[in-house]
Amino acid sequence: MLLREIPADDADEIDRAGEKRCRQGRVGCRASEEIPGLCLGSFDMIDGDGAADYNLWSGAGGGHGEAGKLNLSNRSAKLKFTPKKKRAFAAPINRRVPGEKLEYALKSVPVACFPLPDLACQFLLGRSMGKNLSFFIAGLLVGLLVCTGGFSWYLSRSGSANSSTTRVLKMAHALDPSHPVHVAMVHMKERLEAISGGKVSLEIYSSGVLGGETECLEQLQNGSLALTKASTAPLEGFVEEMQVFGLPYVFRDEAHFWNVLTGPIGHELLEKPQARKLRGLCYYDSGSRNFYSTKKPIRTPEDLKGMKIRVQNSPVAIRMIEVFGGSATPISFGELYTALAQGTVDGAENNVPSFVTSRHFEVSKYFTLNAHTRVPDIVLISTIVWDSLSEQEKVWVQQAADESSIFQRKLWAETTAEDLKKVKATGVEVIEPDIEAFVKKAEPIYKDYEGTPVSALLERIRAVK
Repeated sequence: MLLREIPADDADEIDRAGEKRCRQGRVGCRASEEIPGLCLGSFDMIDGDGAADYNLWSGAGGGHGEAGKLNLSNRSAKLKFTPKKKRAFAAPINRRVPGEKLEYALKSVPVACFPLPDLACQFLLGRSMGKNLSFFIAGLLVGLLVCTGGFSWYLSRSGSANSSTTRVLKMAHALDPSHPVHVAMVHMKERLEAISGGKVSLEIYSSGVLGGETECLEQLQNGSLALTKASTAPLEGFVEEMQVFGLPYVFRDEAHFWNVLTGPIGHELLEKPQARKLRGLCYYDSGSRNFYSTKKPIRTPEDLKGMKIRVQNSPVAIRMIEVFGGSATPISFGELYTALAQGTVDGAENNVPSFVTSRHFEVSKYFTLNAHTRVPDIVLISTIVWDSLSEQEKVWVQQAADESSIFQRKLWAETTAEDLKKVKATGVEVIEPDIEAFVKKAEPIYKDYEGTPVSALLERIRAVK
């Protein structure tokens, strides 16, 4: 006797005259769940709309006896399974398509079904099953509830004990694990563990596992992520003064650059984003940004005329390309390789290590060392997380960050020199242009900022020795 169709993603009850209720076992379960549904009785099972795999066990009571596997591949497929002693276990082992239906056809004996994971649900068996069996299963469920609750309590107590000994802060970024920034973060983790005596540690996620720069910043703002690395470019929307790093040729040389960052100006800028729930801990070197192209070399600013150049999503970067005569095209860094290969853009601009780790040298055969900007990376911590740290923990985290900054700067210099050799070895033409020609071409940009906080900061930077 066919009862009715049951949606596979629901747990509808079935009413049948003369019998007590039967509830369909869970479907759409993970393969790792052992027996999401238990059905007692003999029955025909018909797949309503699509394929479904079931593990079937037969036996008395809770014991597993004969085993079989059913694969229903089409609408007409049907299995008649009458195990010994009129009892069977049926458990779906794959995730079904939402909305798929199953049809249950009951035969000579009542059927009782319930989902084992949902221990809160109580279901009655049919009369012909007998009261003793009903009481046995009810007792079994109560026992499982008690055991599960006790084990959960034990785990929670154990977890609390572990969390009290080591505080783990999640840190994420979008770069490759071989990148100097990631290596420096690993160094920060090691130093933090050493300084704190193992009381505070980092859990680092690389390669954009938790999202790109924008997504990581958003997670810091809501406190779901503790730390990340961000270029100053995406921070321009939070702190107006950060735009100064996007202006071309602000710094005379590398020494001038680091004198600014390690002095009062640098420290002020680290604390500026706190209104947006972000706090800077230290700066990482990201070198100078340089042009590279796919079709023709860039030897002078005039060579950029008409070229589509990928830039970060920064108003300053876009304006710079326009002043040079090119067409600025903001594209996600993760999509840039394809854009270069397919000709969506004619070139881009970045530092040497990123040019190598992204493998952009495979599609860009010209690299120009014009060093138009020096845009640092900033290691940021969520102020939600920072405020939750004890004063001692804050000291440990800050010290580890400062030490990683020194480590990263040295590593960056070594990596840049090595990567430049690799680039040349692959056949990329490395061009050393007349920098003064680029400096003079960029001068109109500064007029755009006259009378703004950016212009005032620029004057202070130029005054630093």
